[in-house]
Amino acid sequence: MIGTKISHYKILDKLGEGGMGVVYKAEDIKLNRTVALKFLPPSFSYDKETKKRFIHEAQSASALDHSNICNIHEIGETAEGQLFIVMAYYEGETLKSKIANGALDSVEAVKIVLQIAEGLNKAHEKGIVHRDIKPANIFVTNEGIVKILDFGLTKSSRRTQLTDIGSTIGTCNYMSPEQALGEEADQRTDIWALGIVMYEMLTGKLPFDSNYDQAIIYSILNRELDLEELNTQLPEGFSFIIFKCLNKDKNERYQQIEELIPELIEIKKDSSITYSVLQPKLPSFFDYESGEVIADRTVLVAREQELEKLERFLDSALTGKNQLVFVTGESGAGKTALVQKFCIYAQKLNPNLIVVNGKCNAHTGFGDPYFPFIEVLNLLTGDIESTYKAGAISREHALRLWNLTPITIRAILENGADLINIFTHGTSLVSHASEFSKGNLNWLVELKNLVKYKSTLPMDLTLQQGNIFEQYTRVIKSIAEEKPMLIVLDDLQWIDAGSANLLFHIARQIKGSRILIIGLFRATEIAIERDGKRHPIEPFFNELKRDYGDIEIDLDKLEGQKFVDAYLDVEPNNLSDKFRKIFFIQTKGHPLFTVELFREMKEHGMIVRDEAGRWVEGKTFDWNRLPSRIDAVLTERINRLTKNMRDILLIASIEGEEFSAEVAARQLKIDEKELIRILSSELEKRHQLVSAKGVKTLIKQRISLYAFRHIMFQKYLYNTLDEVERVHLHEEVGNIIEELYGEKVDEVSVQLARHFQEAGILTKAFEYLVKAGTRAVHFSAYEETIVLFKKAYAILNTFPESVERDQQELGIIMAIAAASQSMKGFGTPEIVTYCNRIEELCKKIGDAPQIFYALYFLANFNWLRANHKIAFNFTTQMMQQAQKAKDAEKVALSHYLLGTLYFYLGNLTPAIENLKKMNHFYDPEKNSNLKYIFGMDPGLVSGFNTACVLWSLGYPDQAEFQSQKMLTEAHLNDHYFSLVTSLALGSLLQILRRDITTLERLGKEVYNLAEKKGFVLFMGVGLFKIGFVLIHQGQVKEGISKLHQALEIYKVTGLRFSLTDLLGSLAEAYGMYGDIEKGMDFMEQALSEVQRGGEQYYEAELYRIKGELILLEADKKDRKEVEKEAAECFQQSITIAQRQKAKSFELRTSLSLCRLLQKQSKKEEARQLLTKIYNWFTEGFESRELKGAKALLEELNSGN
Repeated sequence: MIGTKISHYKILDKLGEGGMGVVYKAEDIKLNRTVALKFLPPSFSYDKETKKRFIHEAQSASALDHSNICNIHEIGETAEGQLFIVMAYYEGETLKSKIANGALDSVEAVKIVLQIAEGLNKAHEKGIVHRDIKPANIFVTNEGIVKILDFGLTKSSRRTQLTDIGSTIGTCNYMSPEQALGEEADQRTDIWALGIVMYEMLTGKLPFDSNYDQAIIYSILNRELDLEELNTQLPEGFSFIIFKCLNKDKNERYQQIEELIPELIEIKKDSSITYSVLQPKLPSFFDYESGEVIADRTVLVAREQELEKLERFLDSALTGKNQLVFVTGESGAGKTALVQKFCIYAQKLNPNLIVVNGKCNAHTGFGDPYFPFIEVLNLLTGDIESTYKAGAISREHALRLWNLTPITIRAILENGADLINIFTHGTSLVSHASEFSKGNLNWLVELKNLVKYKSTLPMDLTLQQGNIFEQYTRVIKSIAEEKPMLIVLDDLQWIDAGSANLLFHIARQIKGSRILIIGLFRATEIAIERDGKRHPIEPFFNELKRDYGDIEIDLDKLEGQKFVDAYLDVEPNNLSDKFRKIFFIQTKGHPLFTVELFREMKEHGMIVRDEAGRWVEGKTFDWNRLPSRIDAVLTERINRLTKNMRDILLIASIEGEEFSAEVAARQLKIDEKELIRILSSELEKRHQLVSAKGVKTLIKQRISLYAFRHIMFQKYLYNTLDEVERVHLHEEVGNIIEELYGEKVDEVSVQLARHFQEAGILTKAFEYLVKAGTRAVHFSAYEETIVLFKKAYAILNTFPESVERDQQELGIIMAIAAASQSMKGFGTPEIVTYCNRIEELCKKIGDAPQIFYALYFLANFNWLRANHKIAFNFTTQMMQQAQKAKDAEKVALSHYLLGTLYFYLGNLTPAIENLKKMNHFYDPEKNSNLKYIFGMDPGLVSGFNTACVLWSLGYPDQAEFQSQKMLTEAHLNDHYFSLVTSLALGSLLQILRRDITTLERLGKEVYNLAEKKGFVLFMGVGLFKIGFVLIHQGQVKEGISKLHQALEIYKVTGLRFSLTDLLGSLAEAYGMYGDIEKGMDFMEQALSEVQRGGEQYYEAELYRIKGELILLEADKKDRKEVEKEAAECFQQSITIAQRQKAKSFELRTSLSLCRLLQKQSKKEEARQLLTKIYNWFTEGFESRELKGAKALLEELNSGN
């Protein structure tokens, strides 16, 4: 085996051999990583039960996600049918090898056994029992991490037991009494085996041992261990634990592994053992003293009830009852202050709690996809330096997040690989992971390889938003299994639609997880429409309230006087009741107004400290001198600043609530270091108007980020500028941001579009809106894509007419149409309108490189809508464009689409001619980029369509060979949309062939992959195939249900491709169910669909099925008339098949007609008809139809 290649794995070395197979070290050529391959011996592969057990091993183990359980990557099968599992490869040794060198000391033993227990606890939580825990199945890596191997003897309590009753599965020395007796094993069986392993680790020998298995089993069943003897042999503390684990009565053992873990931890403490699987390396920025955390400076008063509510929500979440709560209130109500204080309090009470936050942007929220969730994931992956240095989080908080890095990265690797380069940059992930551990850990190597591999791929336009949401949800759920989480999402009134949808998805999917989500927003803002539509949060908020109950904490309902009194009493004072009442009347209890007005009084000497240090009314106190509105207070605050400070804040207000020091420095021509000093020392610490947010590193530039302490300060300053000032400043700020960001300017394209639009420089605004829309496409953020491109379109319409404008419009309309198609399917009127406009622009522009792709879009859209004749016309235009440009690749693509459409139109000869030209041109490696350009691999689609055409033409063996070849290629393809498309077309061939066994496998694979990746329309295709299988397996009612589910998805998505055979299958199914009338109704719908769109490849089969349906009524109507009508249908089917040269359909219908003729005693006519078509065939004589034809001919020739 050494040196051979299995699939995309090259065998490097043999690692070992055991009862369940041979294990090899191998290289994963595709992902450039080292793996372990475990093979069943060939004799086992041929045994169905063993094979079934092996597959179950992989399924059980791969369902487990824990740092102490060996990772399963894949299950595969060699060309010879030998099964293998692909597992993570670890450097280290088995526990068996360690023990062979002598007993372990208690310090090392408790480290190992604790990790075994943690891994088993995870498995037991999932209802999985290992049943073969032994030192040979425990691997200890060079980093000291324990991995439980070989869940090959597992039994999931949620599945049917695969072993025969009475059989004993397990290794003899470690077998529990119940296993030895052939009784059912549960988690207590693993607890027994763990006791044996502990004993062996600490003594170097086995408690029950002999040269004979029978003697070992006898000892296990009959010989009692002596506790006093154990005390003399084992380190202090272990003897009772092992004695309890090895109780022969399983009801007297630990009942759950989680009961054992705390006792092991106590031994660890008593032995002064520091238990740490991985000691993280602290990056240099932890040497930086961040000083006081910003949230600690905030005064919070009269919020005891709100804090208690939040605490109850968190307590509920910590017990696994996920929670969601929204804190609402108008600007200045203290939402952020309340939640910040609660987060600090919650972390003090819960040492394992992970707190992360994301904030929506007031000026870019609508078009910056997933902005708050990107912030959340960046914190979870260790991107904390700037946040920590800015004082936004404490050192303890930062350490918690940093130590979480490997847990999050493993969660991403196993549950959310597609999030890389969308929610978090791959290079940043590798950087943080490498800094966390300088060792060459397996998960770090895997991450590096994955990021490197993804960097070679172009943008995948087929990545579905629903799949991204599911991956994000799985990642945070996986993290929450290790550490409870509190996720804070601030300023949701400015949320983008994608983030709103993701929030709703998470809220519905995290039930049972230790996650609390706190959302903050202004209720009046979400009541306002955005771009003529409901605010994206509003419908979700209302629905979540129905699902979760009382989930709102409304800060606008506070008792104003109580709040004012509490705020005044934060510091010692001797302020009178009269003062308090008038102060409340003045501020109406508004938190921000209260804080700012009291600050005014202090600074103007209206209140002073007495000799005892208490605040009292000063001699100059005069209520009439105080501002009566918040804006007046803000004016007072700003006017006390120096001109230099005011100028800095005015420039900052142009950027928005958040701003960068470097922009203001360049605009004002001030030294950057001096400006940062003013911001941090004067405006932050003294005047408390801004706060540092962190530092962003670009390629050649560092951006120092700040934010206004409250958005009302930013709005006030911005509104003091007149229109002319704003226009000039927006232009200057936009130009500076362009210069600062350089090659990374796409990251701030939404901001730049705003600045240049406000400045009236519409060409630049248009340019950046297009960039922002393209970025949203990359994120699969369809609503943002549409919004951004529509804004660009509105600007474009102000430009003078020109060819360039038409070309720009074509690109924008195609982007909007594609995003709308992904969101709403193929059937909405607006998409049809977009397609009509694309067609108009194609005619208007004439020759241009992008016209080919526009025509492809139109052809593909109409193909999937089963407007095959229209699609054919567009494809003909594609060919003309390609030939004129003398572009061989485009010519081949045109041949592929022409061949495909010829097939669906029932014109098989030109179909095979065109498809073969594409197949001859196509090279999977050279043309791999096509799947990213066109959304699916056209070479694979062409190959599968070729198989369908070959079968239809009467070459079943060639069709099957072609199909198997393409299935092999498809499974090697790393593009999921291409794979699911290929599987769907592969299953179409099996529908034509009526190969139920293969169809069942492919149909389930289509559905499962489509569901996993969010390809809704292919879920419909998969359900169709599953339903077809069920009706032909005799489960007609269940099959009809699946077919109707499929039909509903077709309707919702607007998909009509292959609708004729779905409707035909429903017709056939209702005939089998005995409802002929309903069957005929679906048949008429199918035939009408043939006439509507020209989908004729299945037309001959439809008339055959119709004939069979008519014959089912022979007992109810005049038999002669029924048989005549059926024969006419069969004859029409044969005529269609002959016209199309569809020999396989001609044969199938000839069989139906000949059976009818035989029943009518017209044997000679039947014999001649069947002989002619049978003799035409040159292959496929093992197929069902040809074997059936041969048998019928023998009957007809025998004269019986």
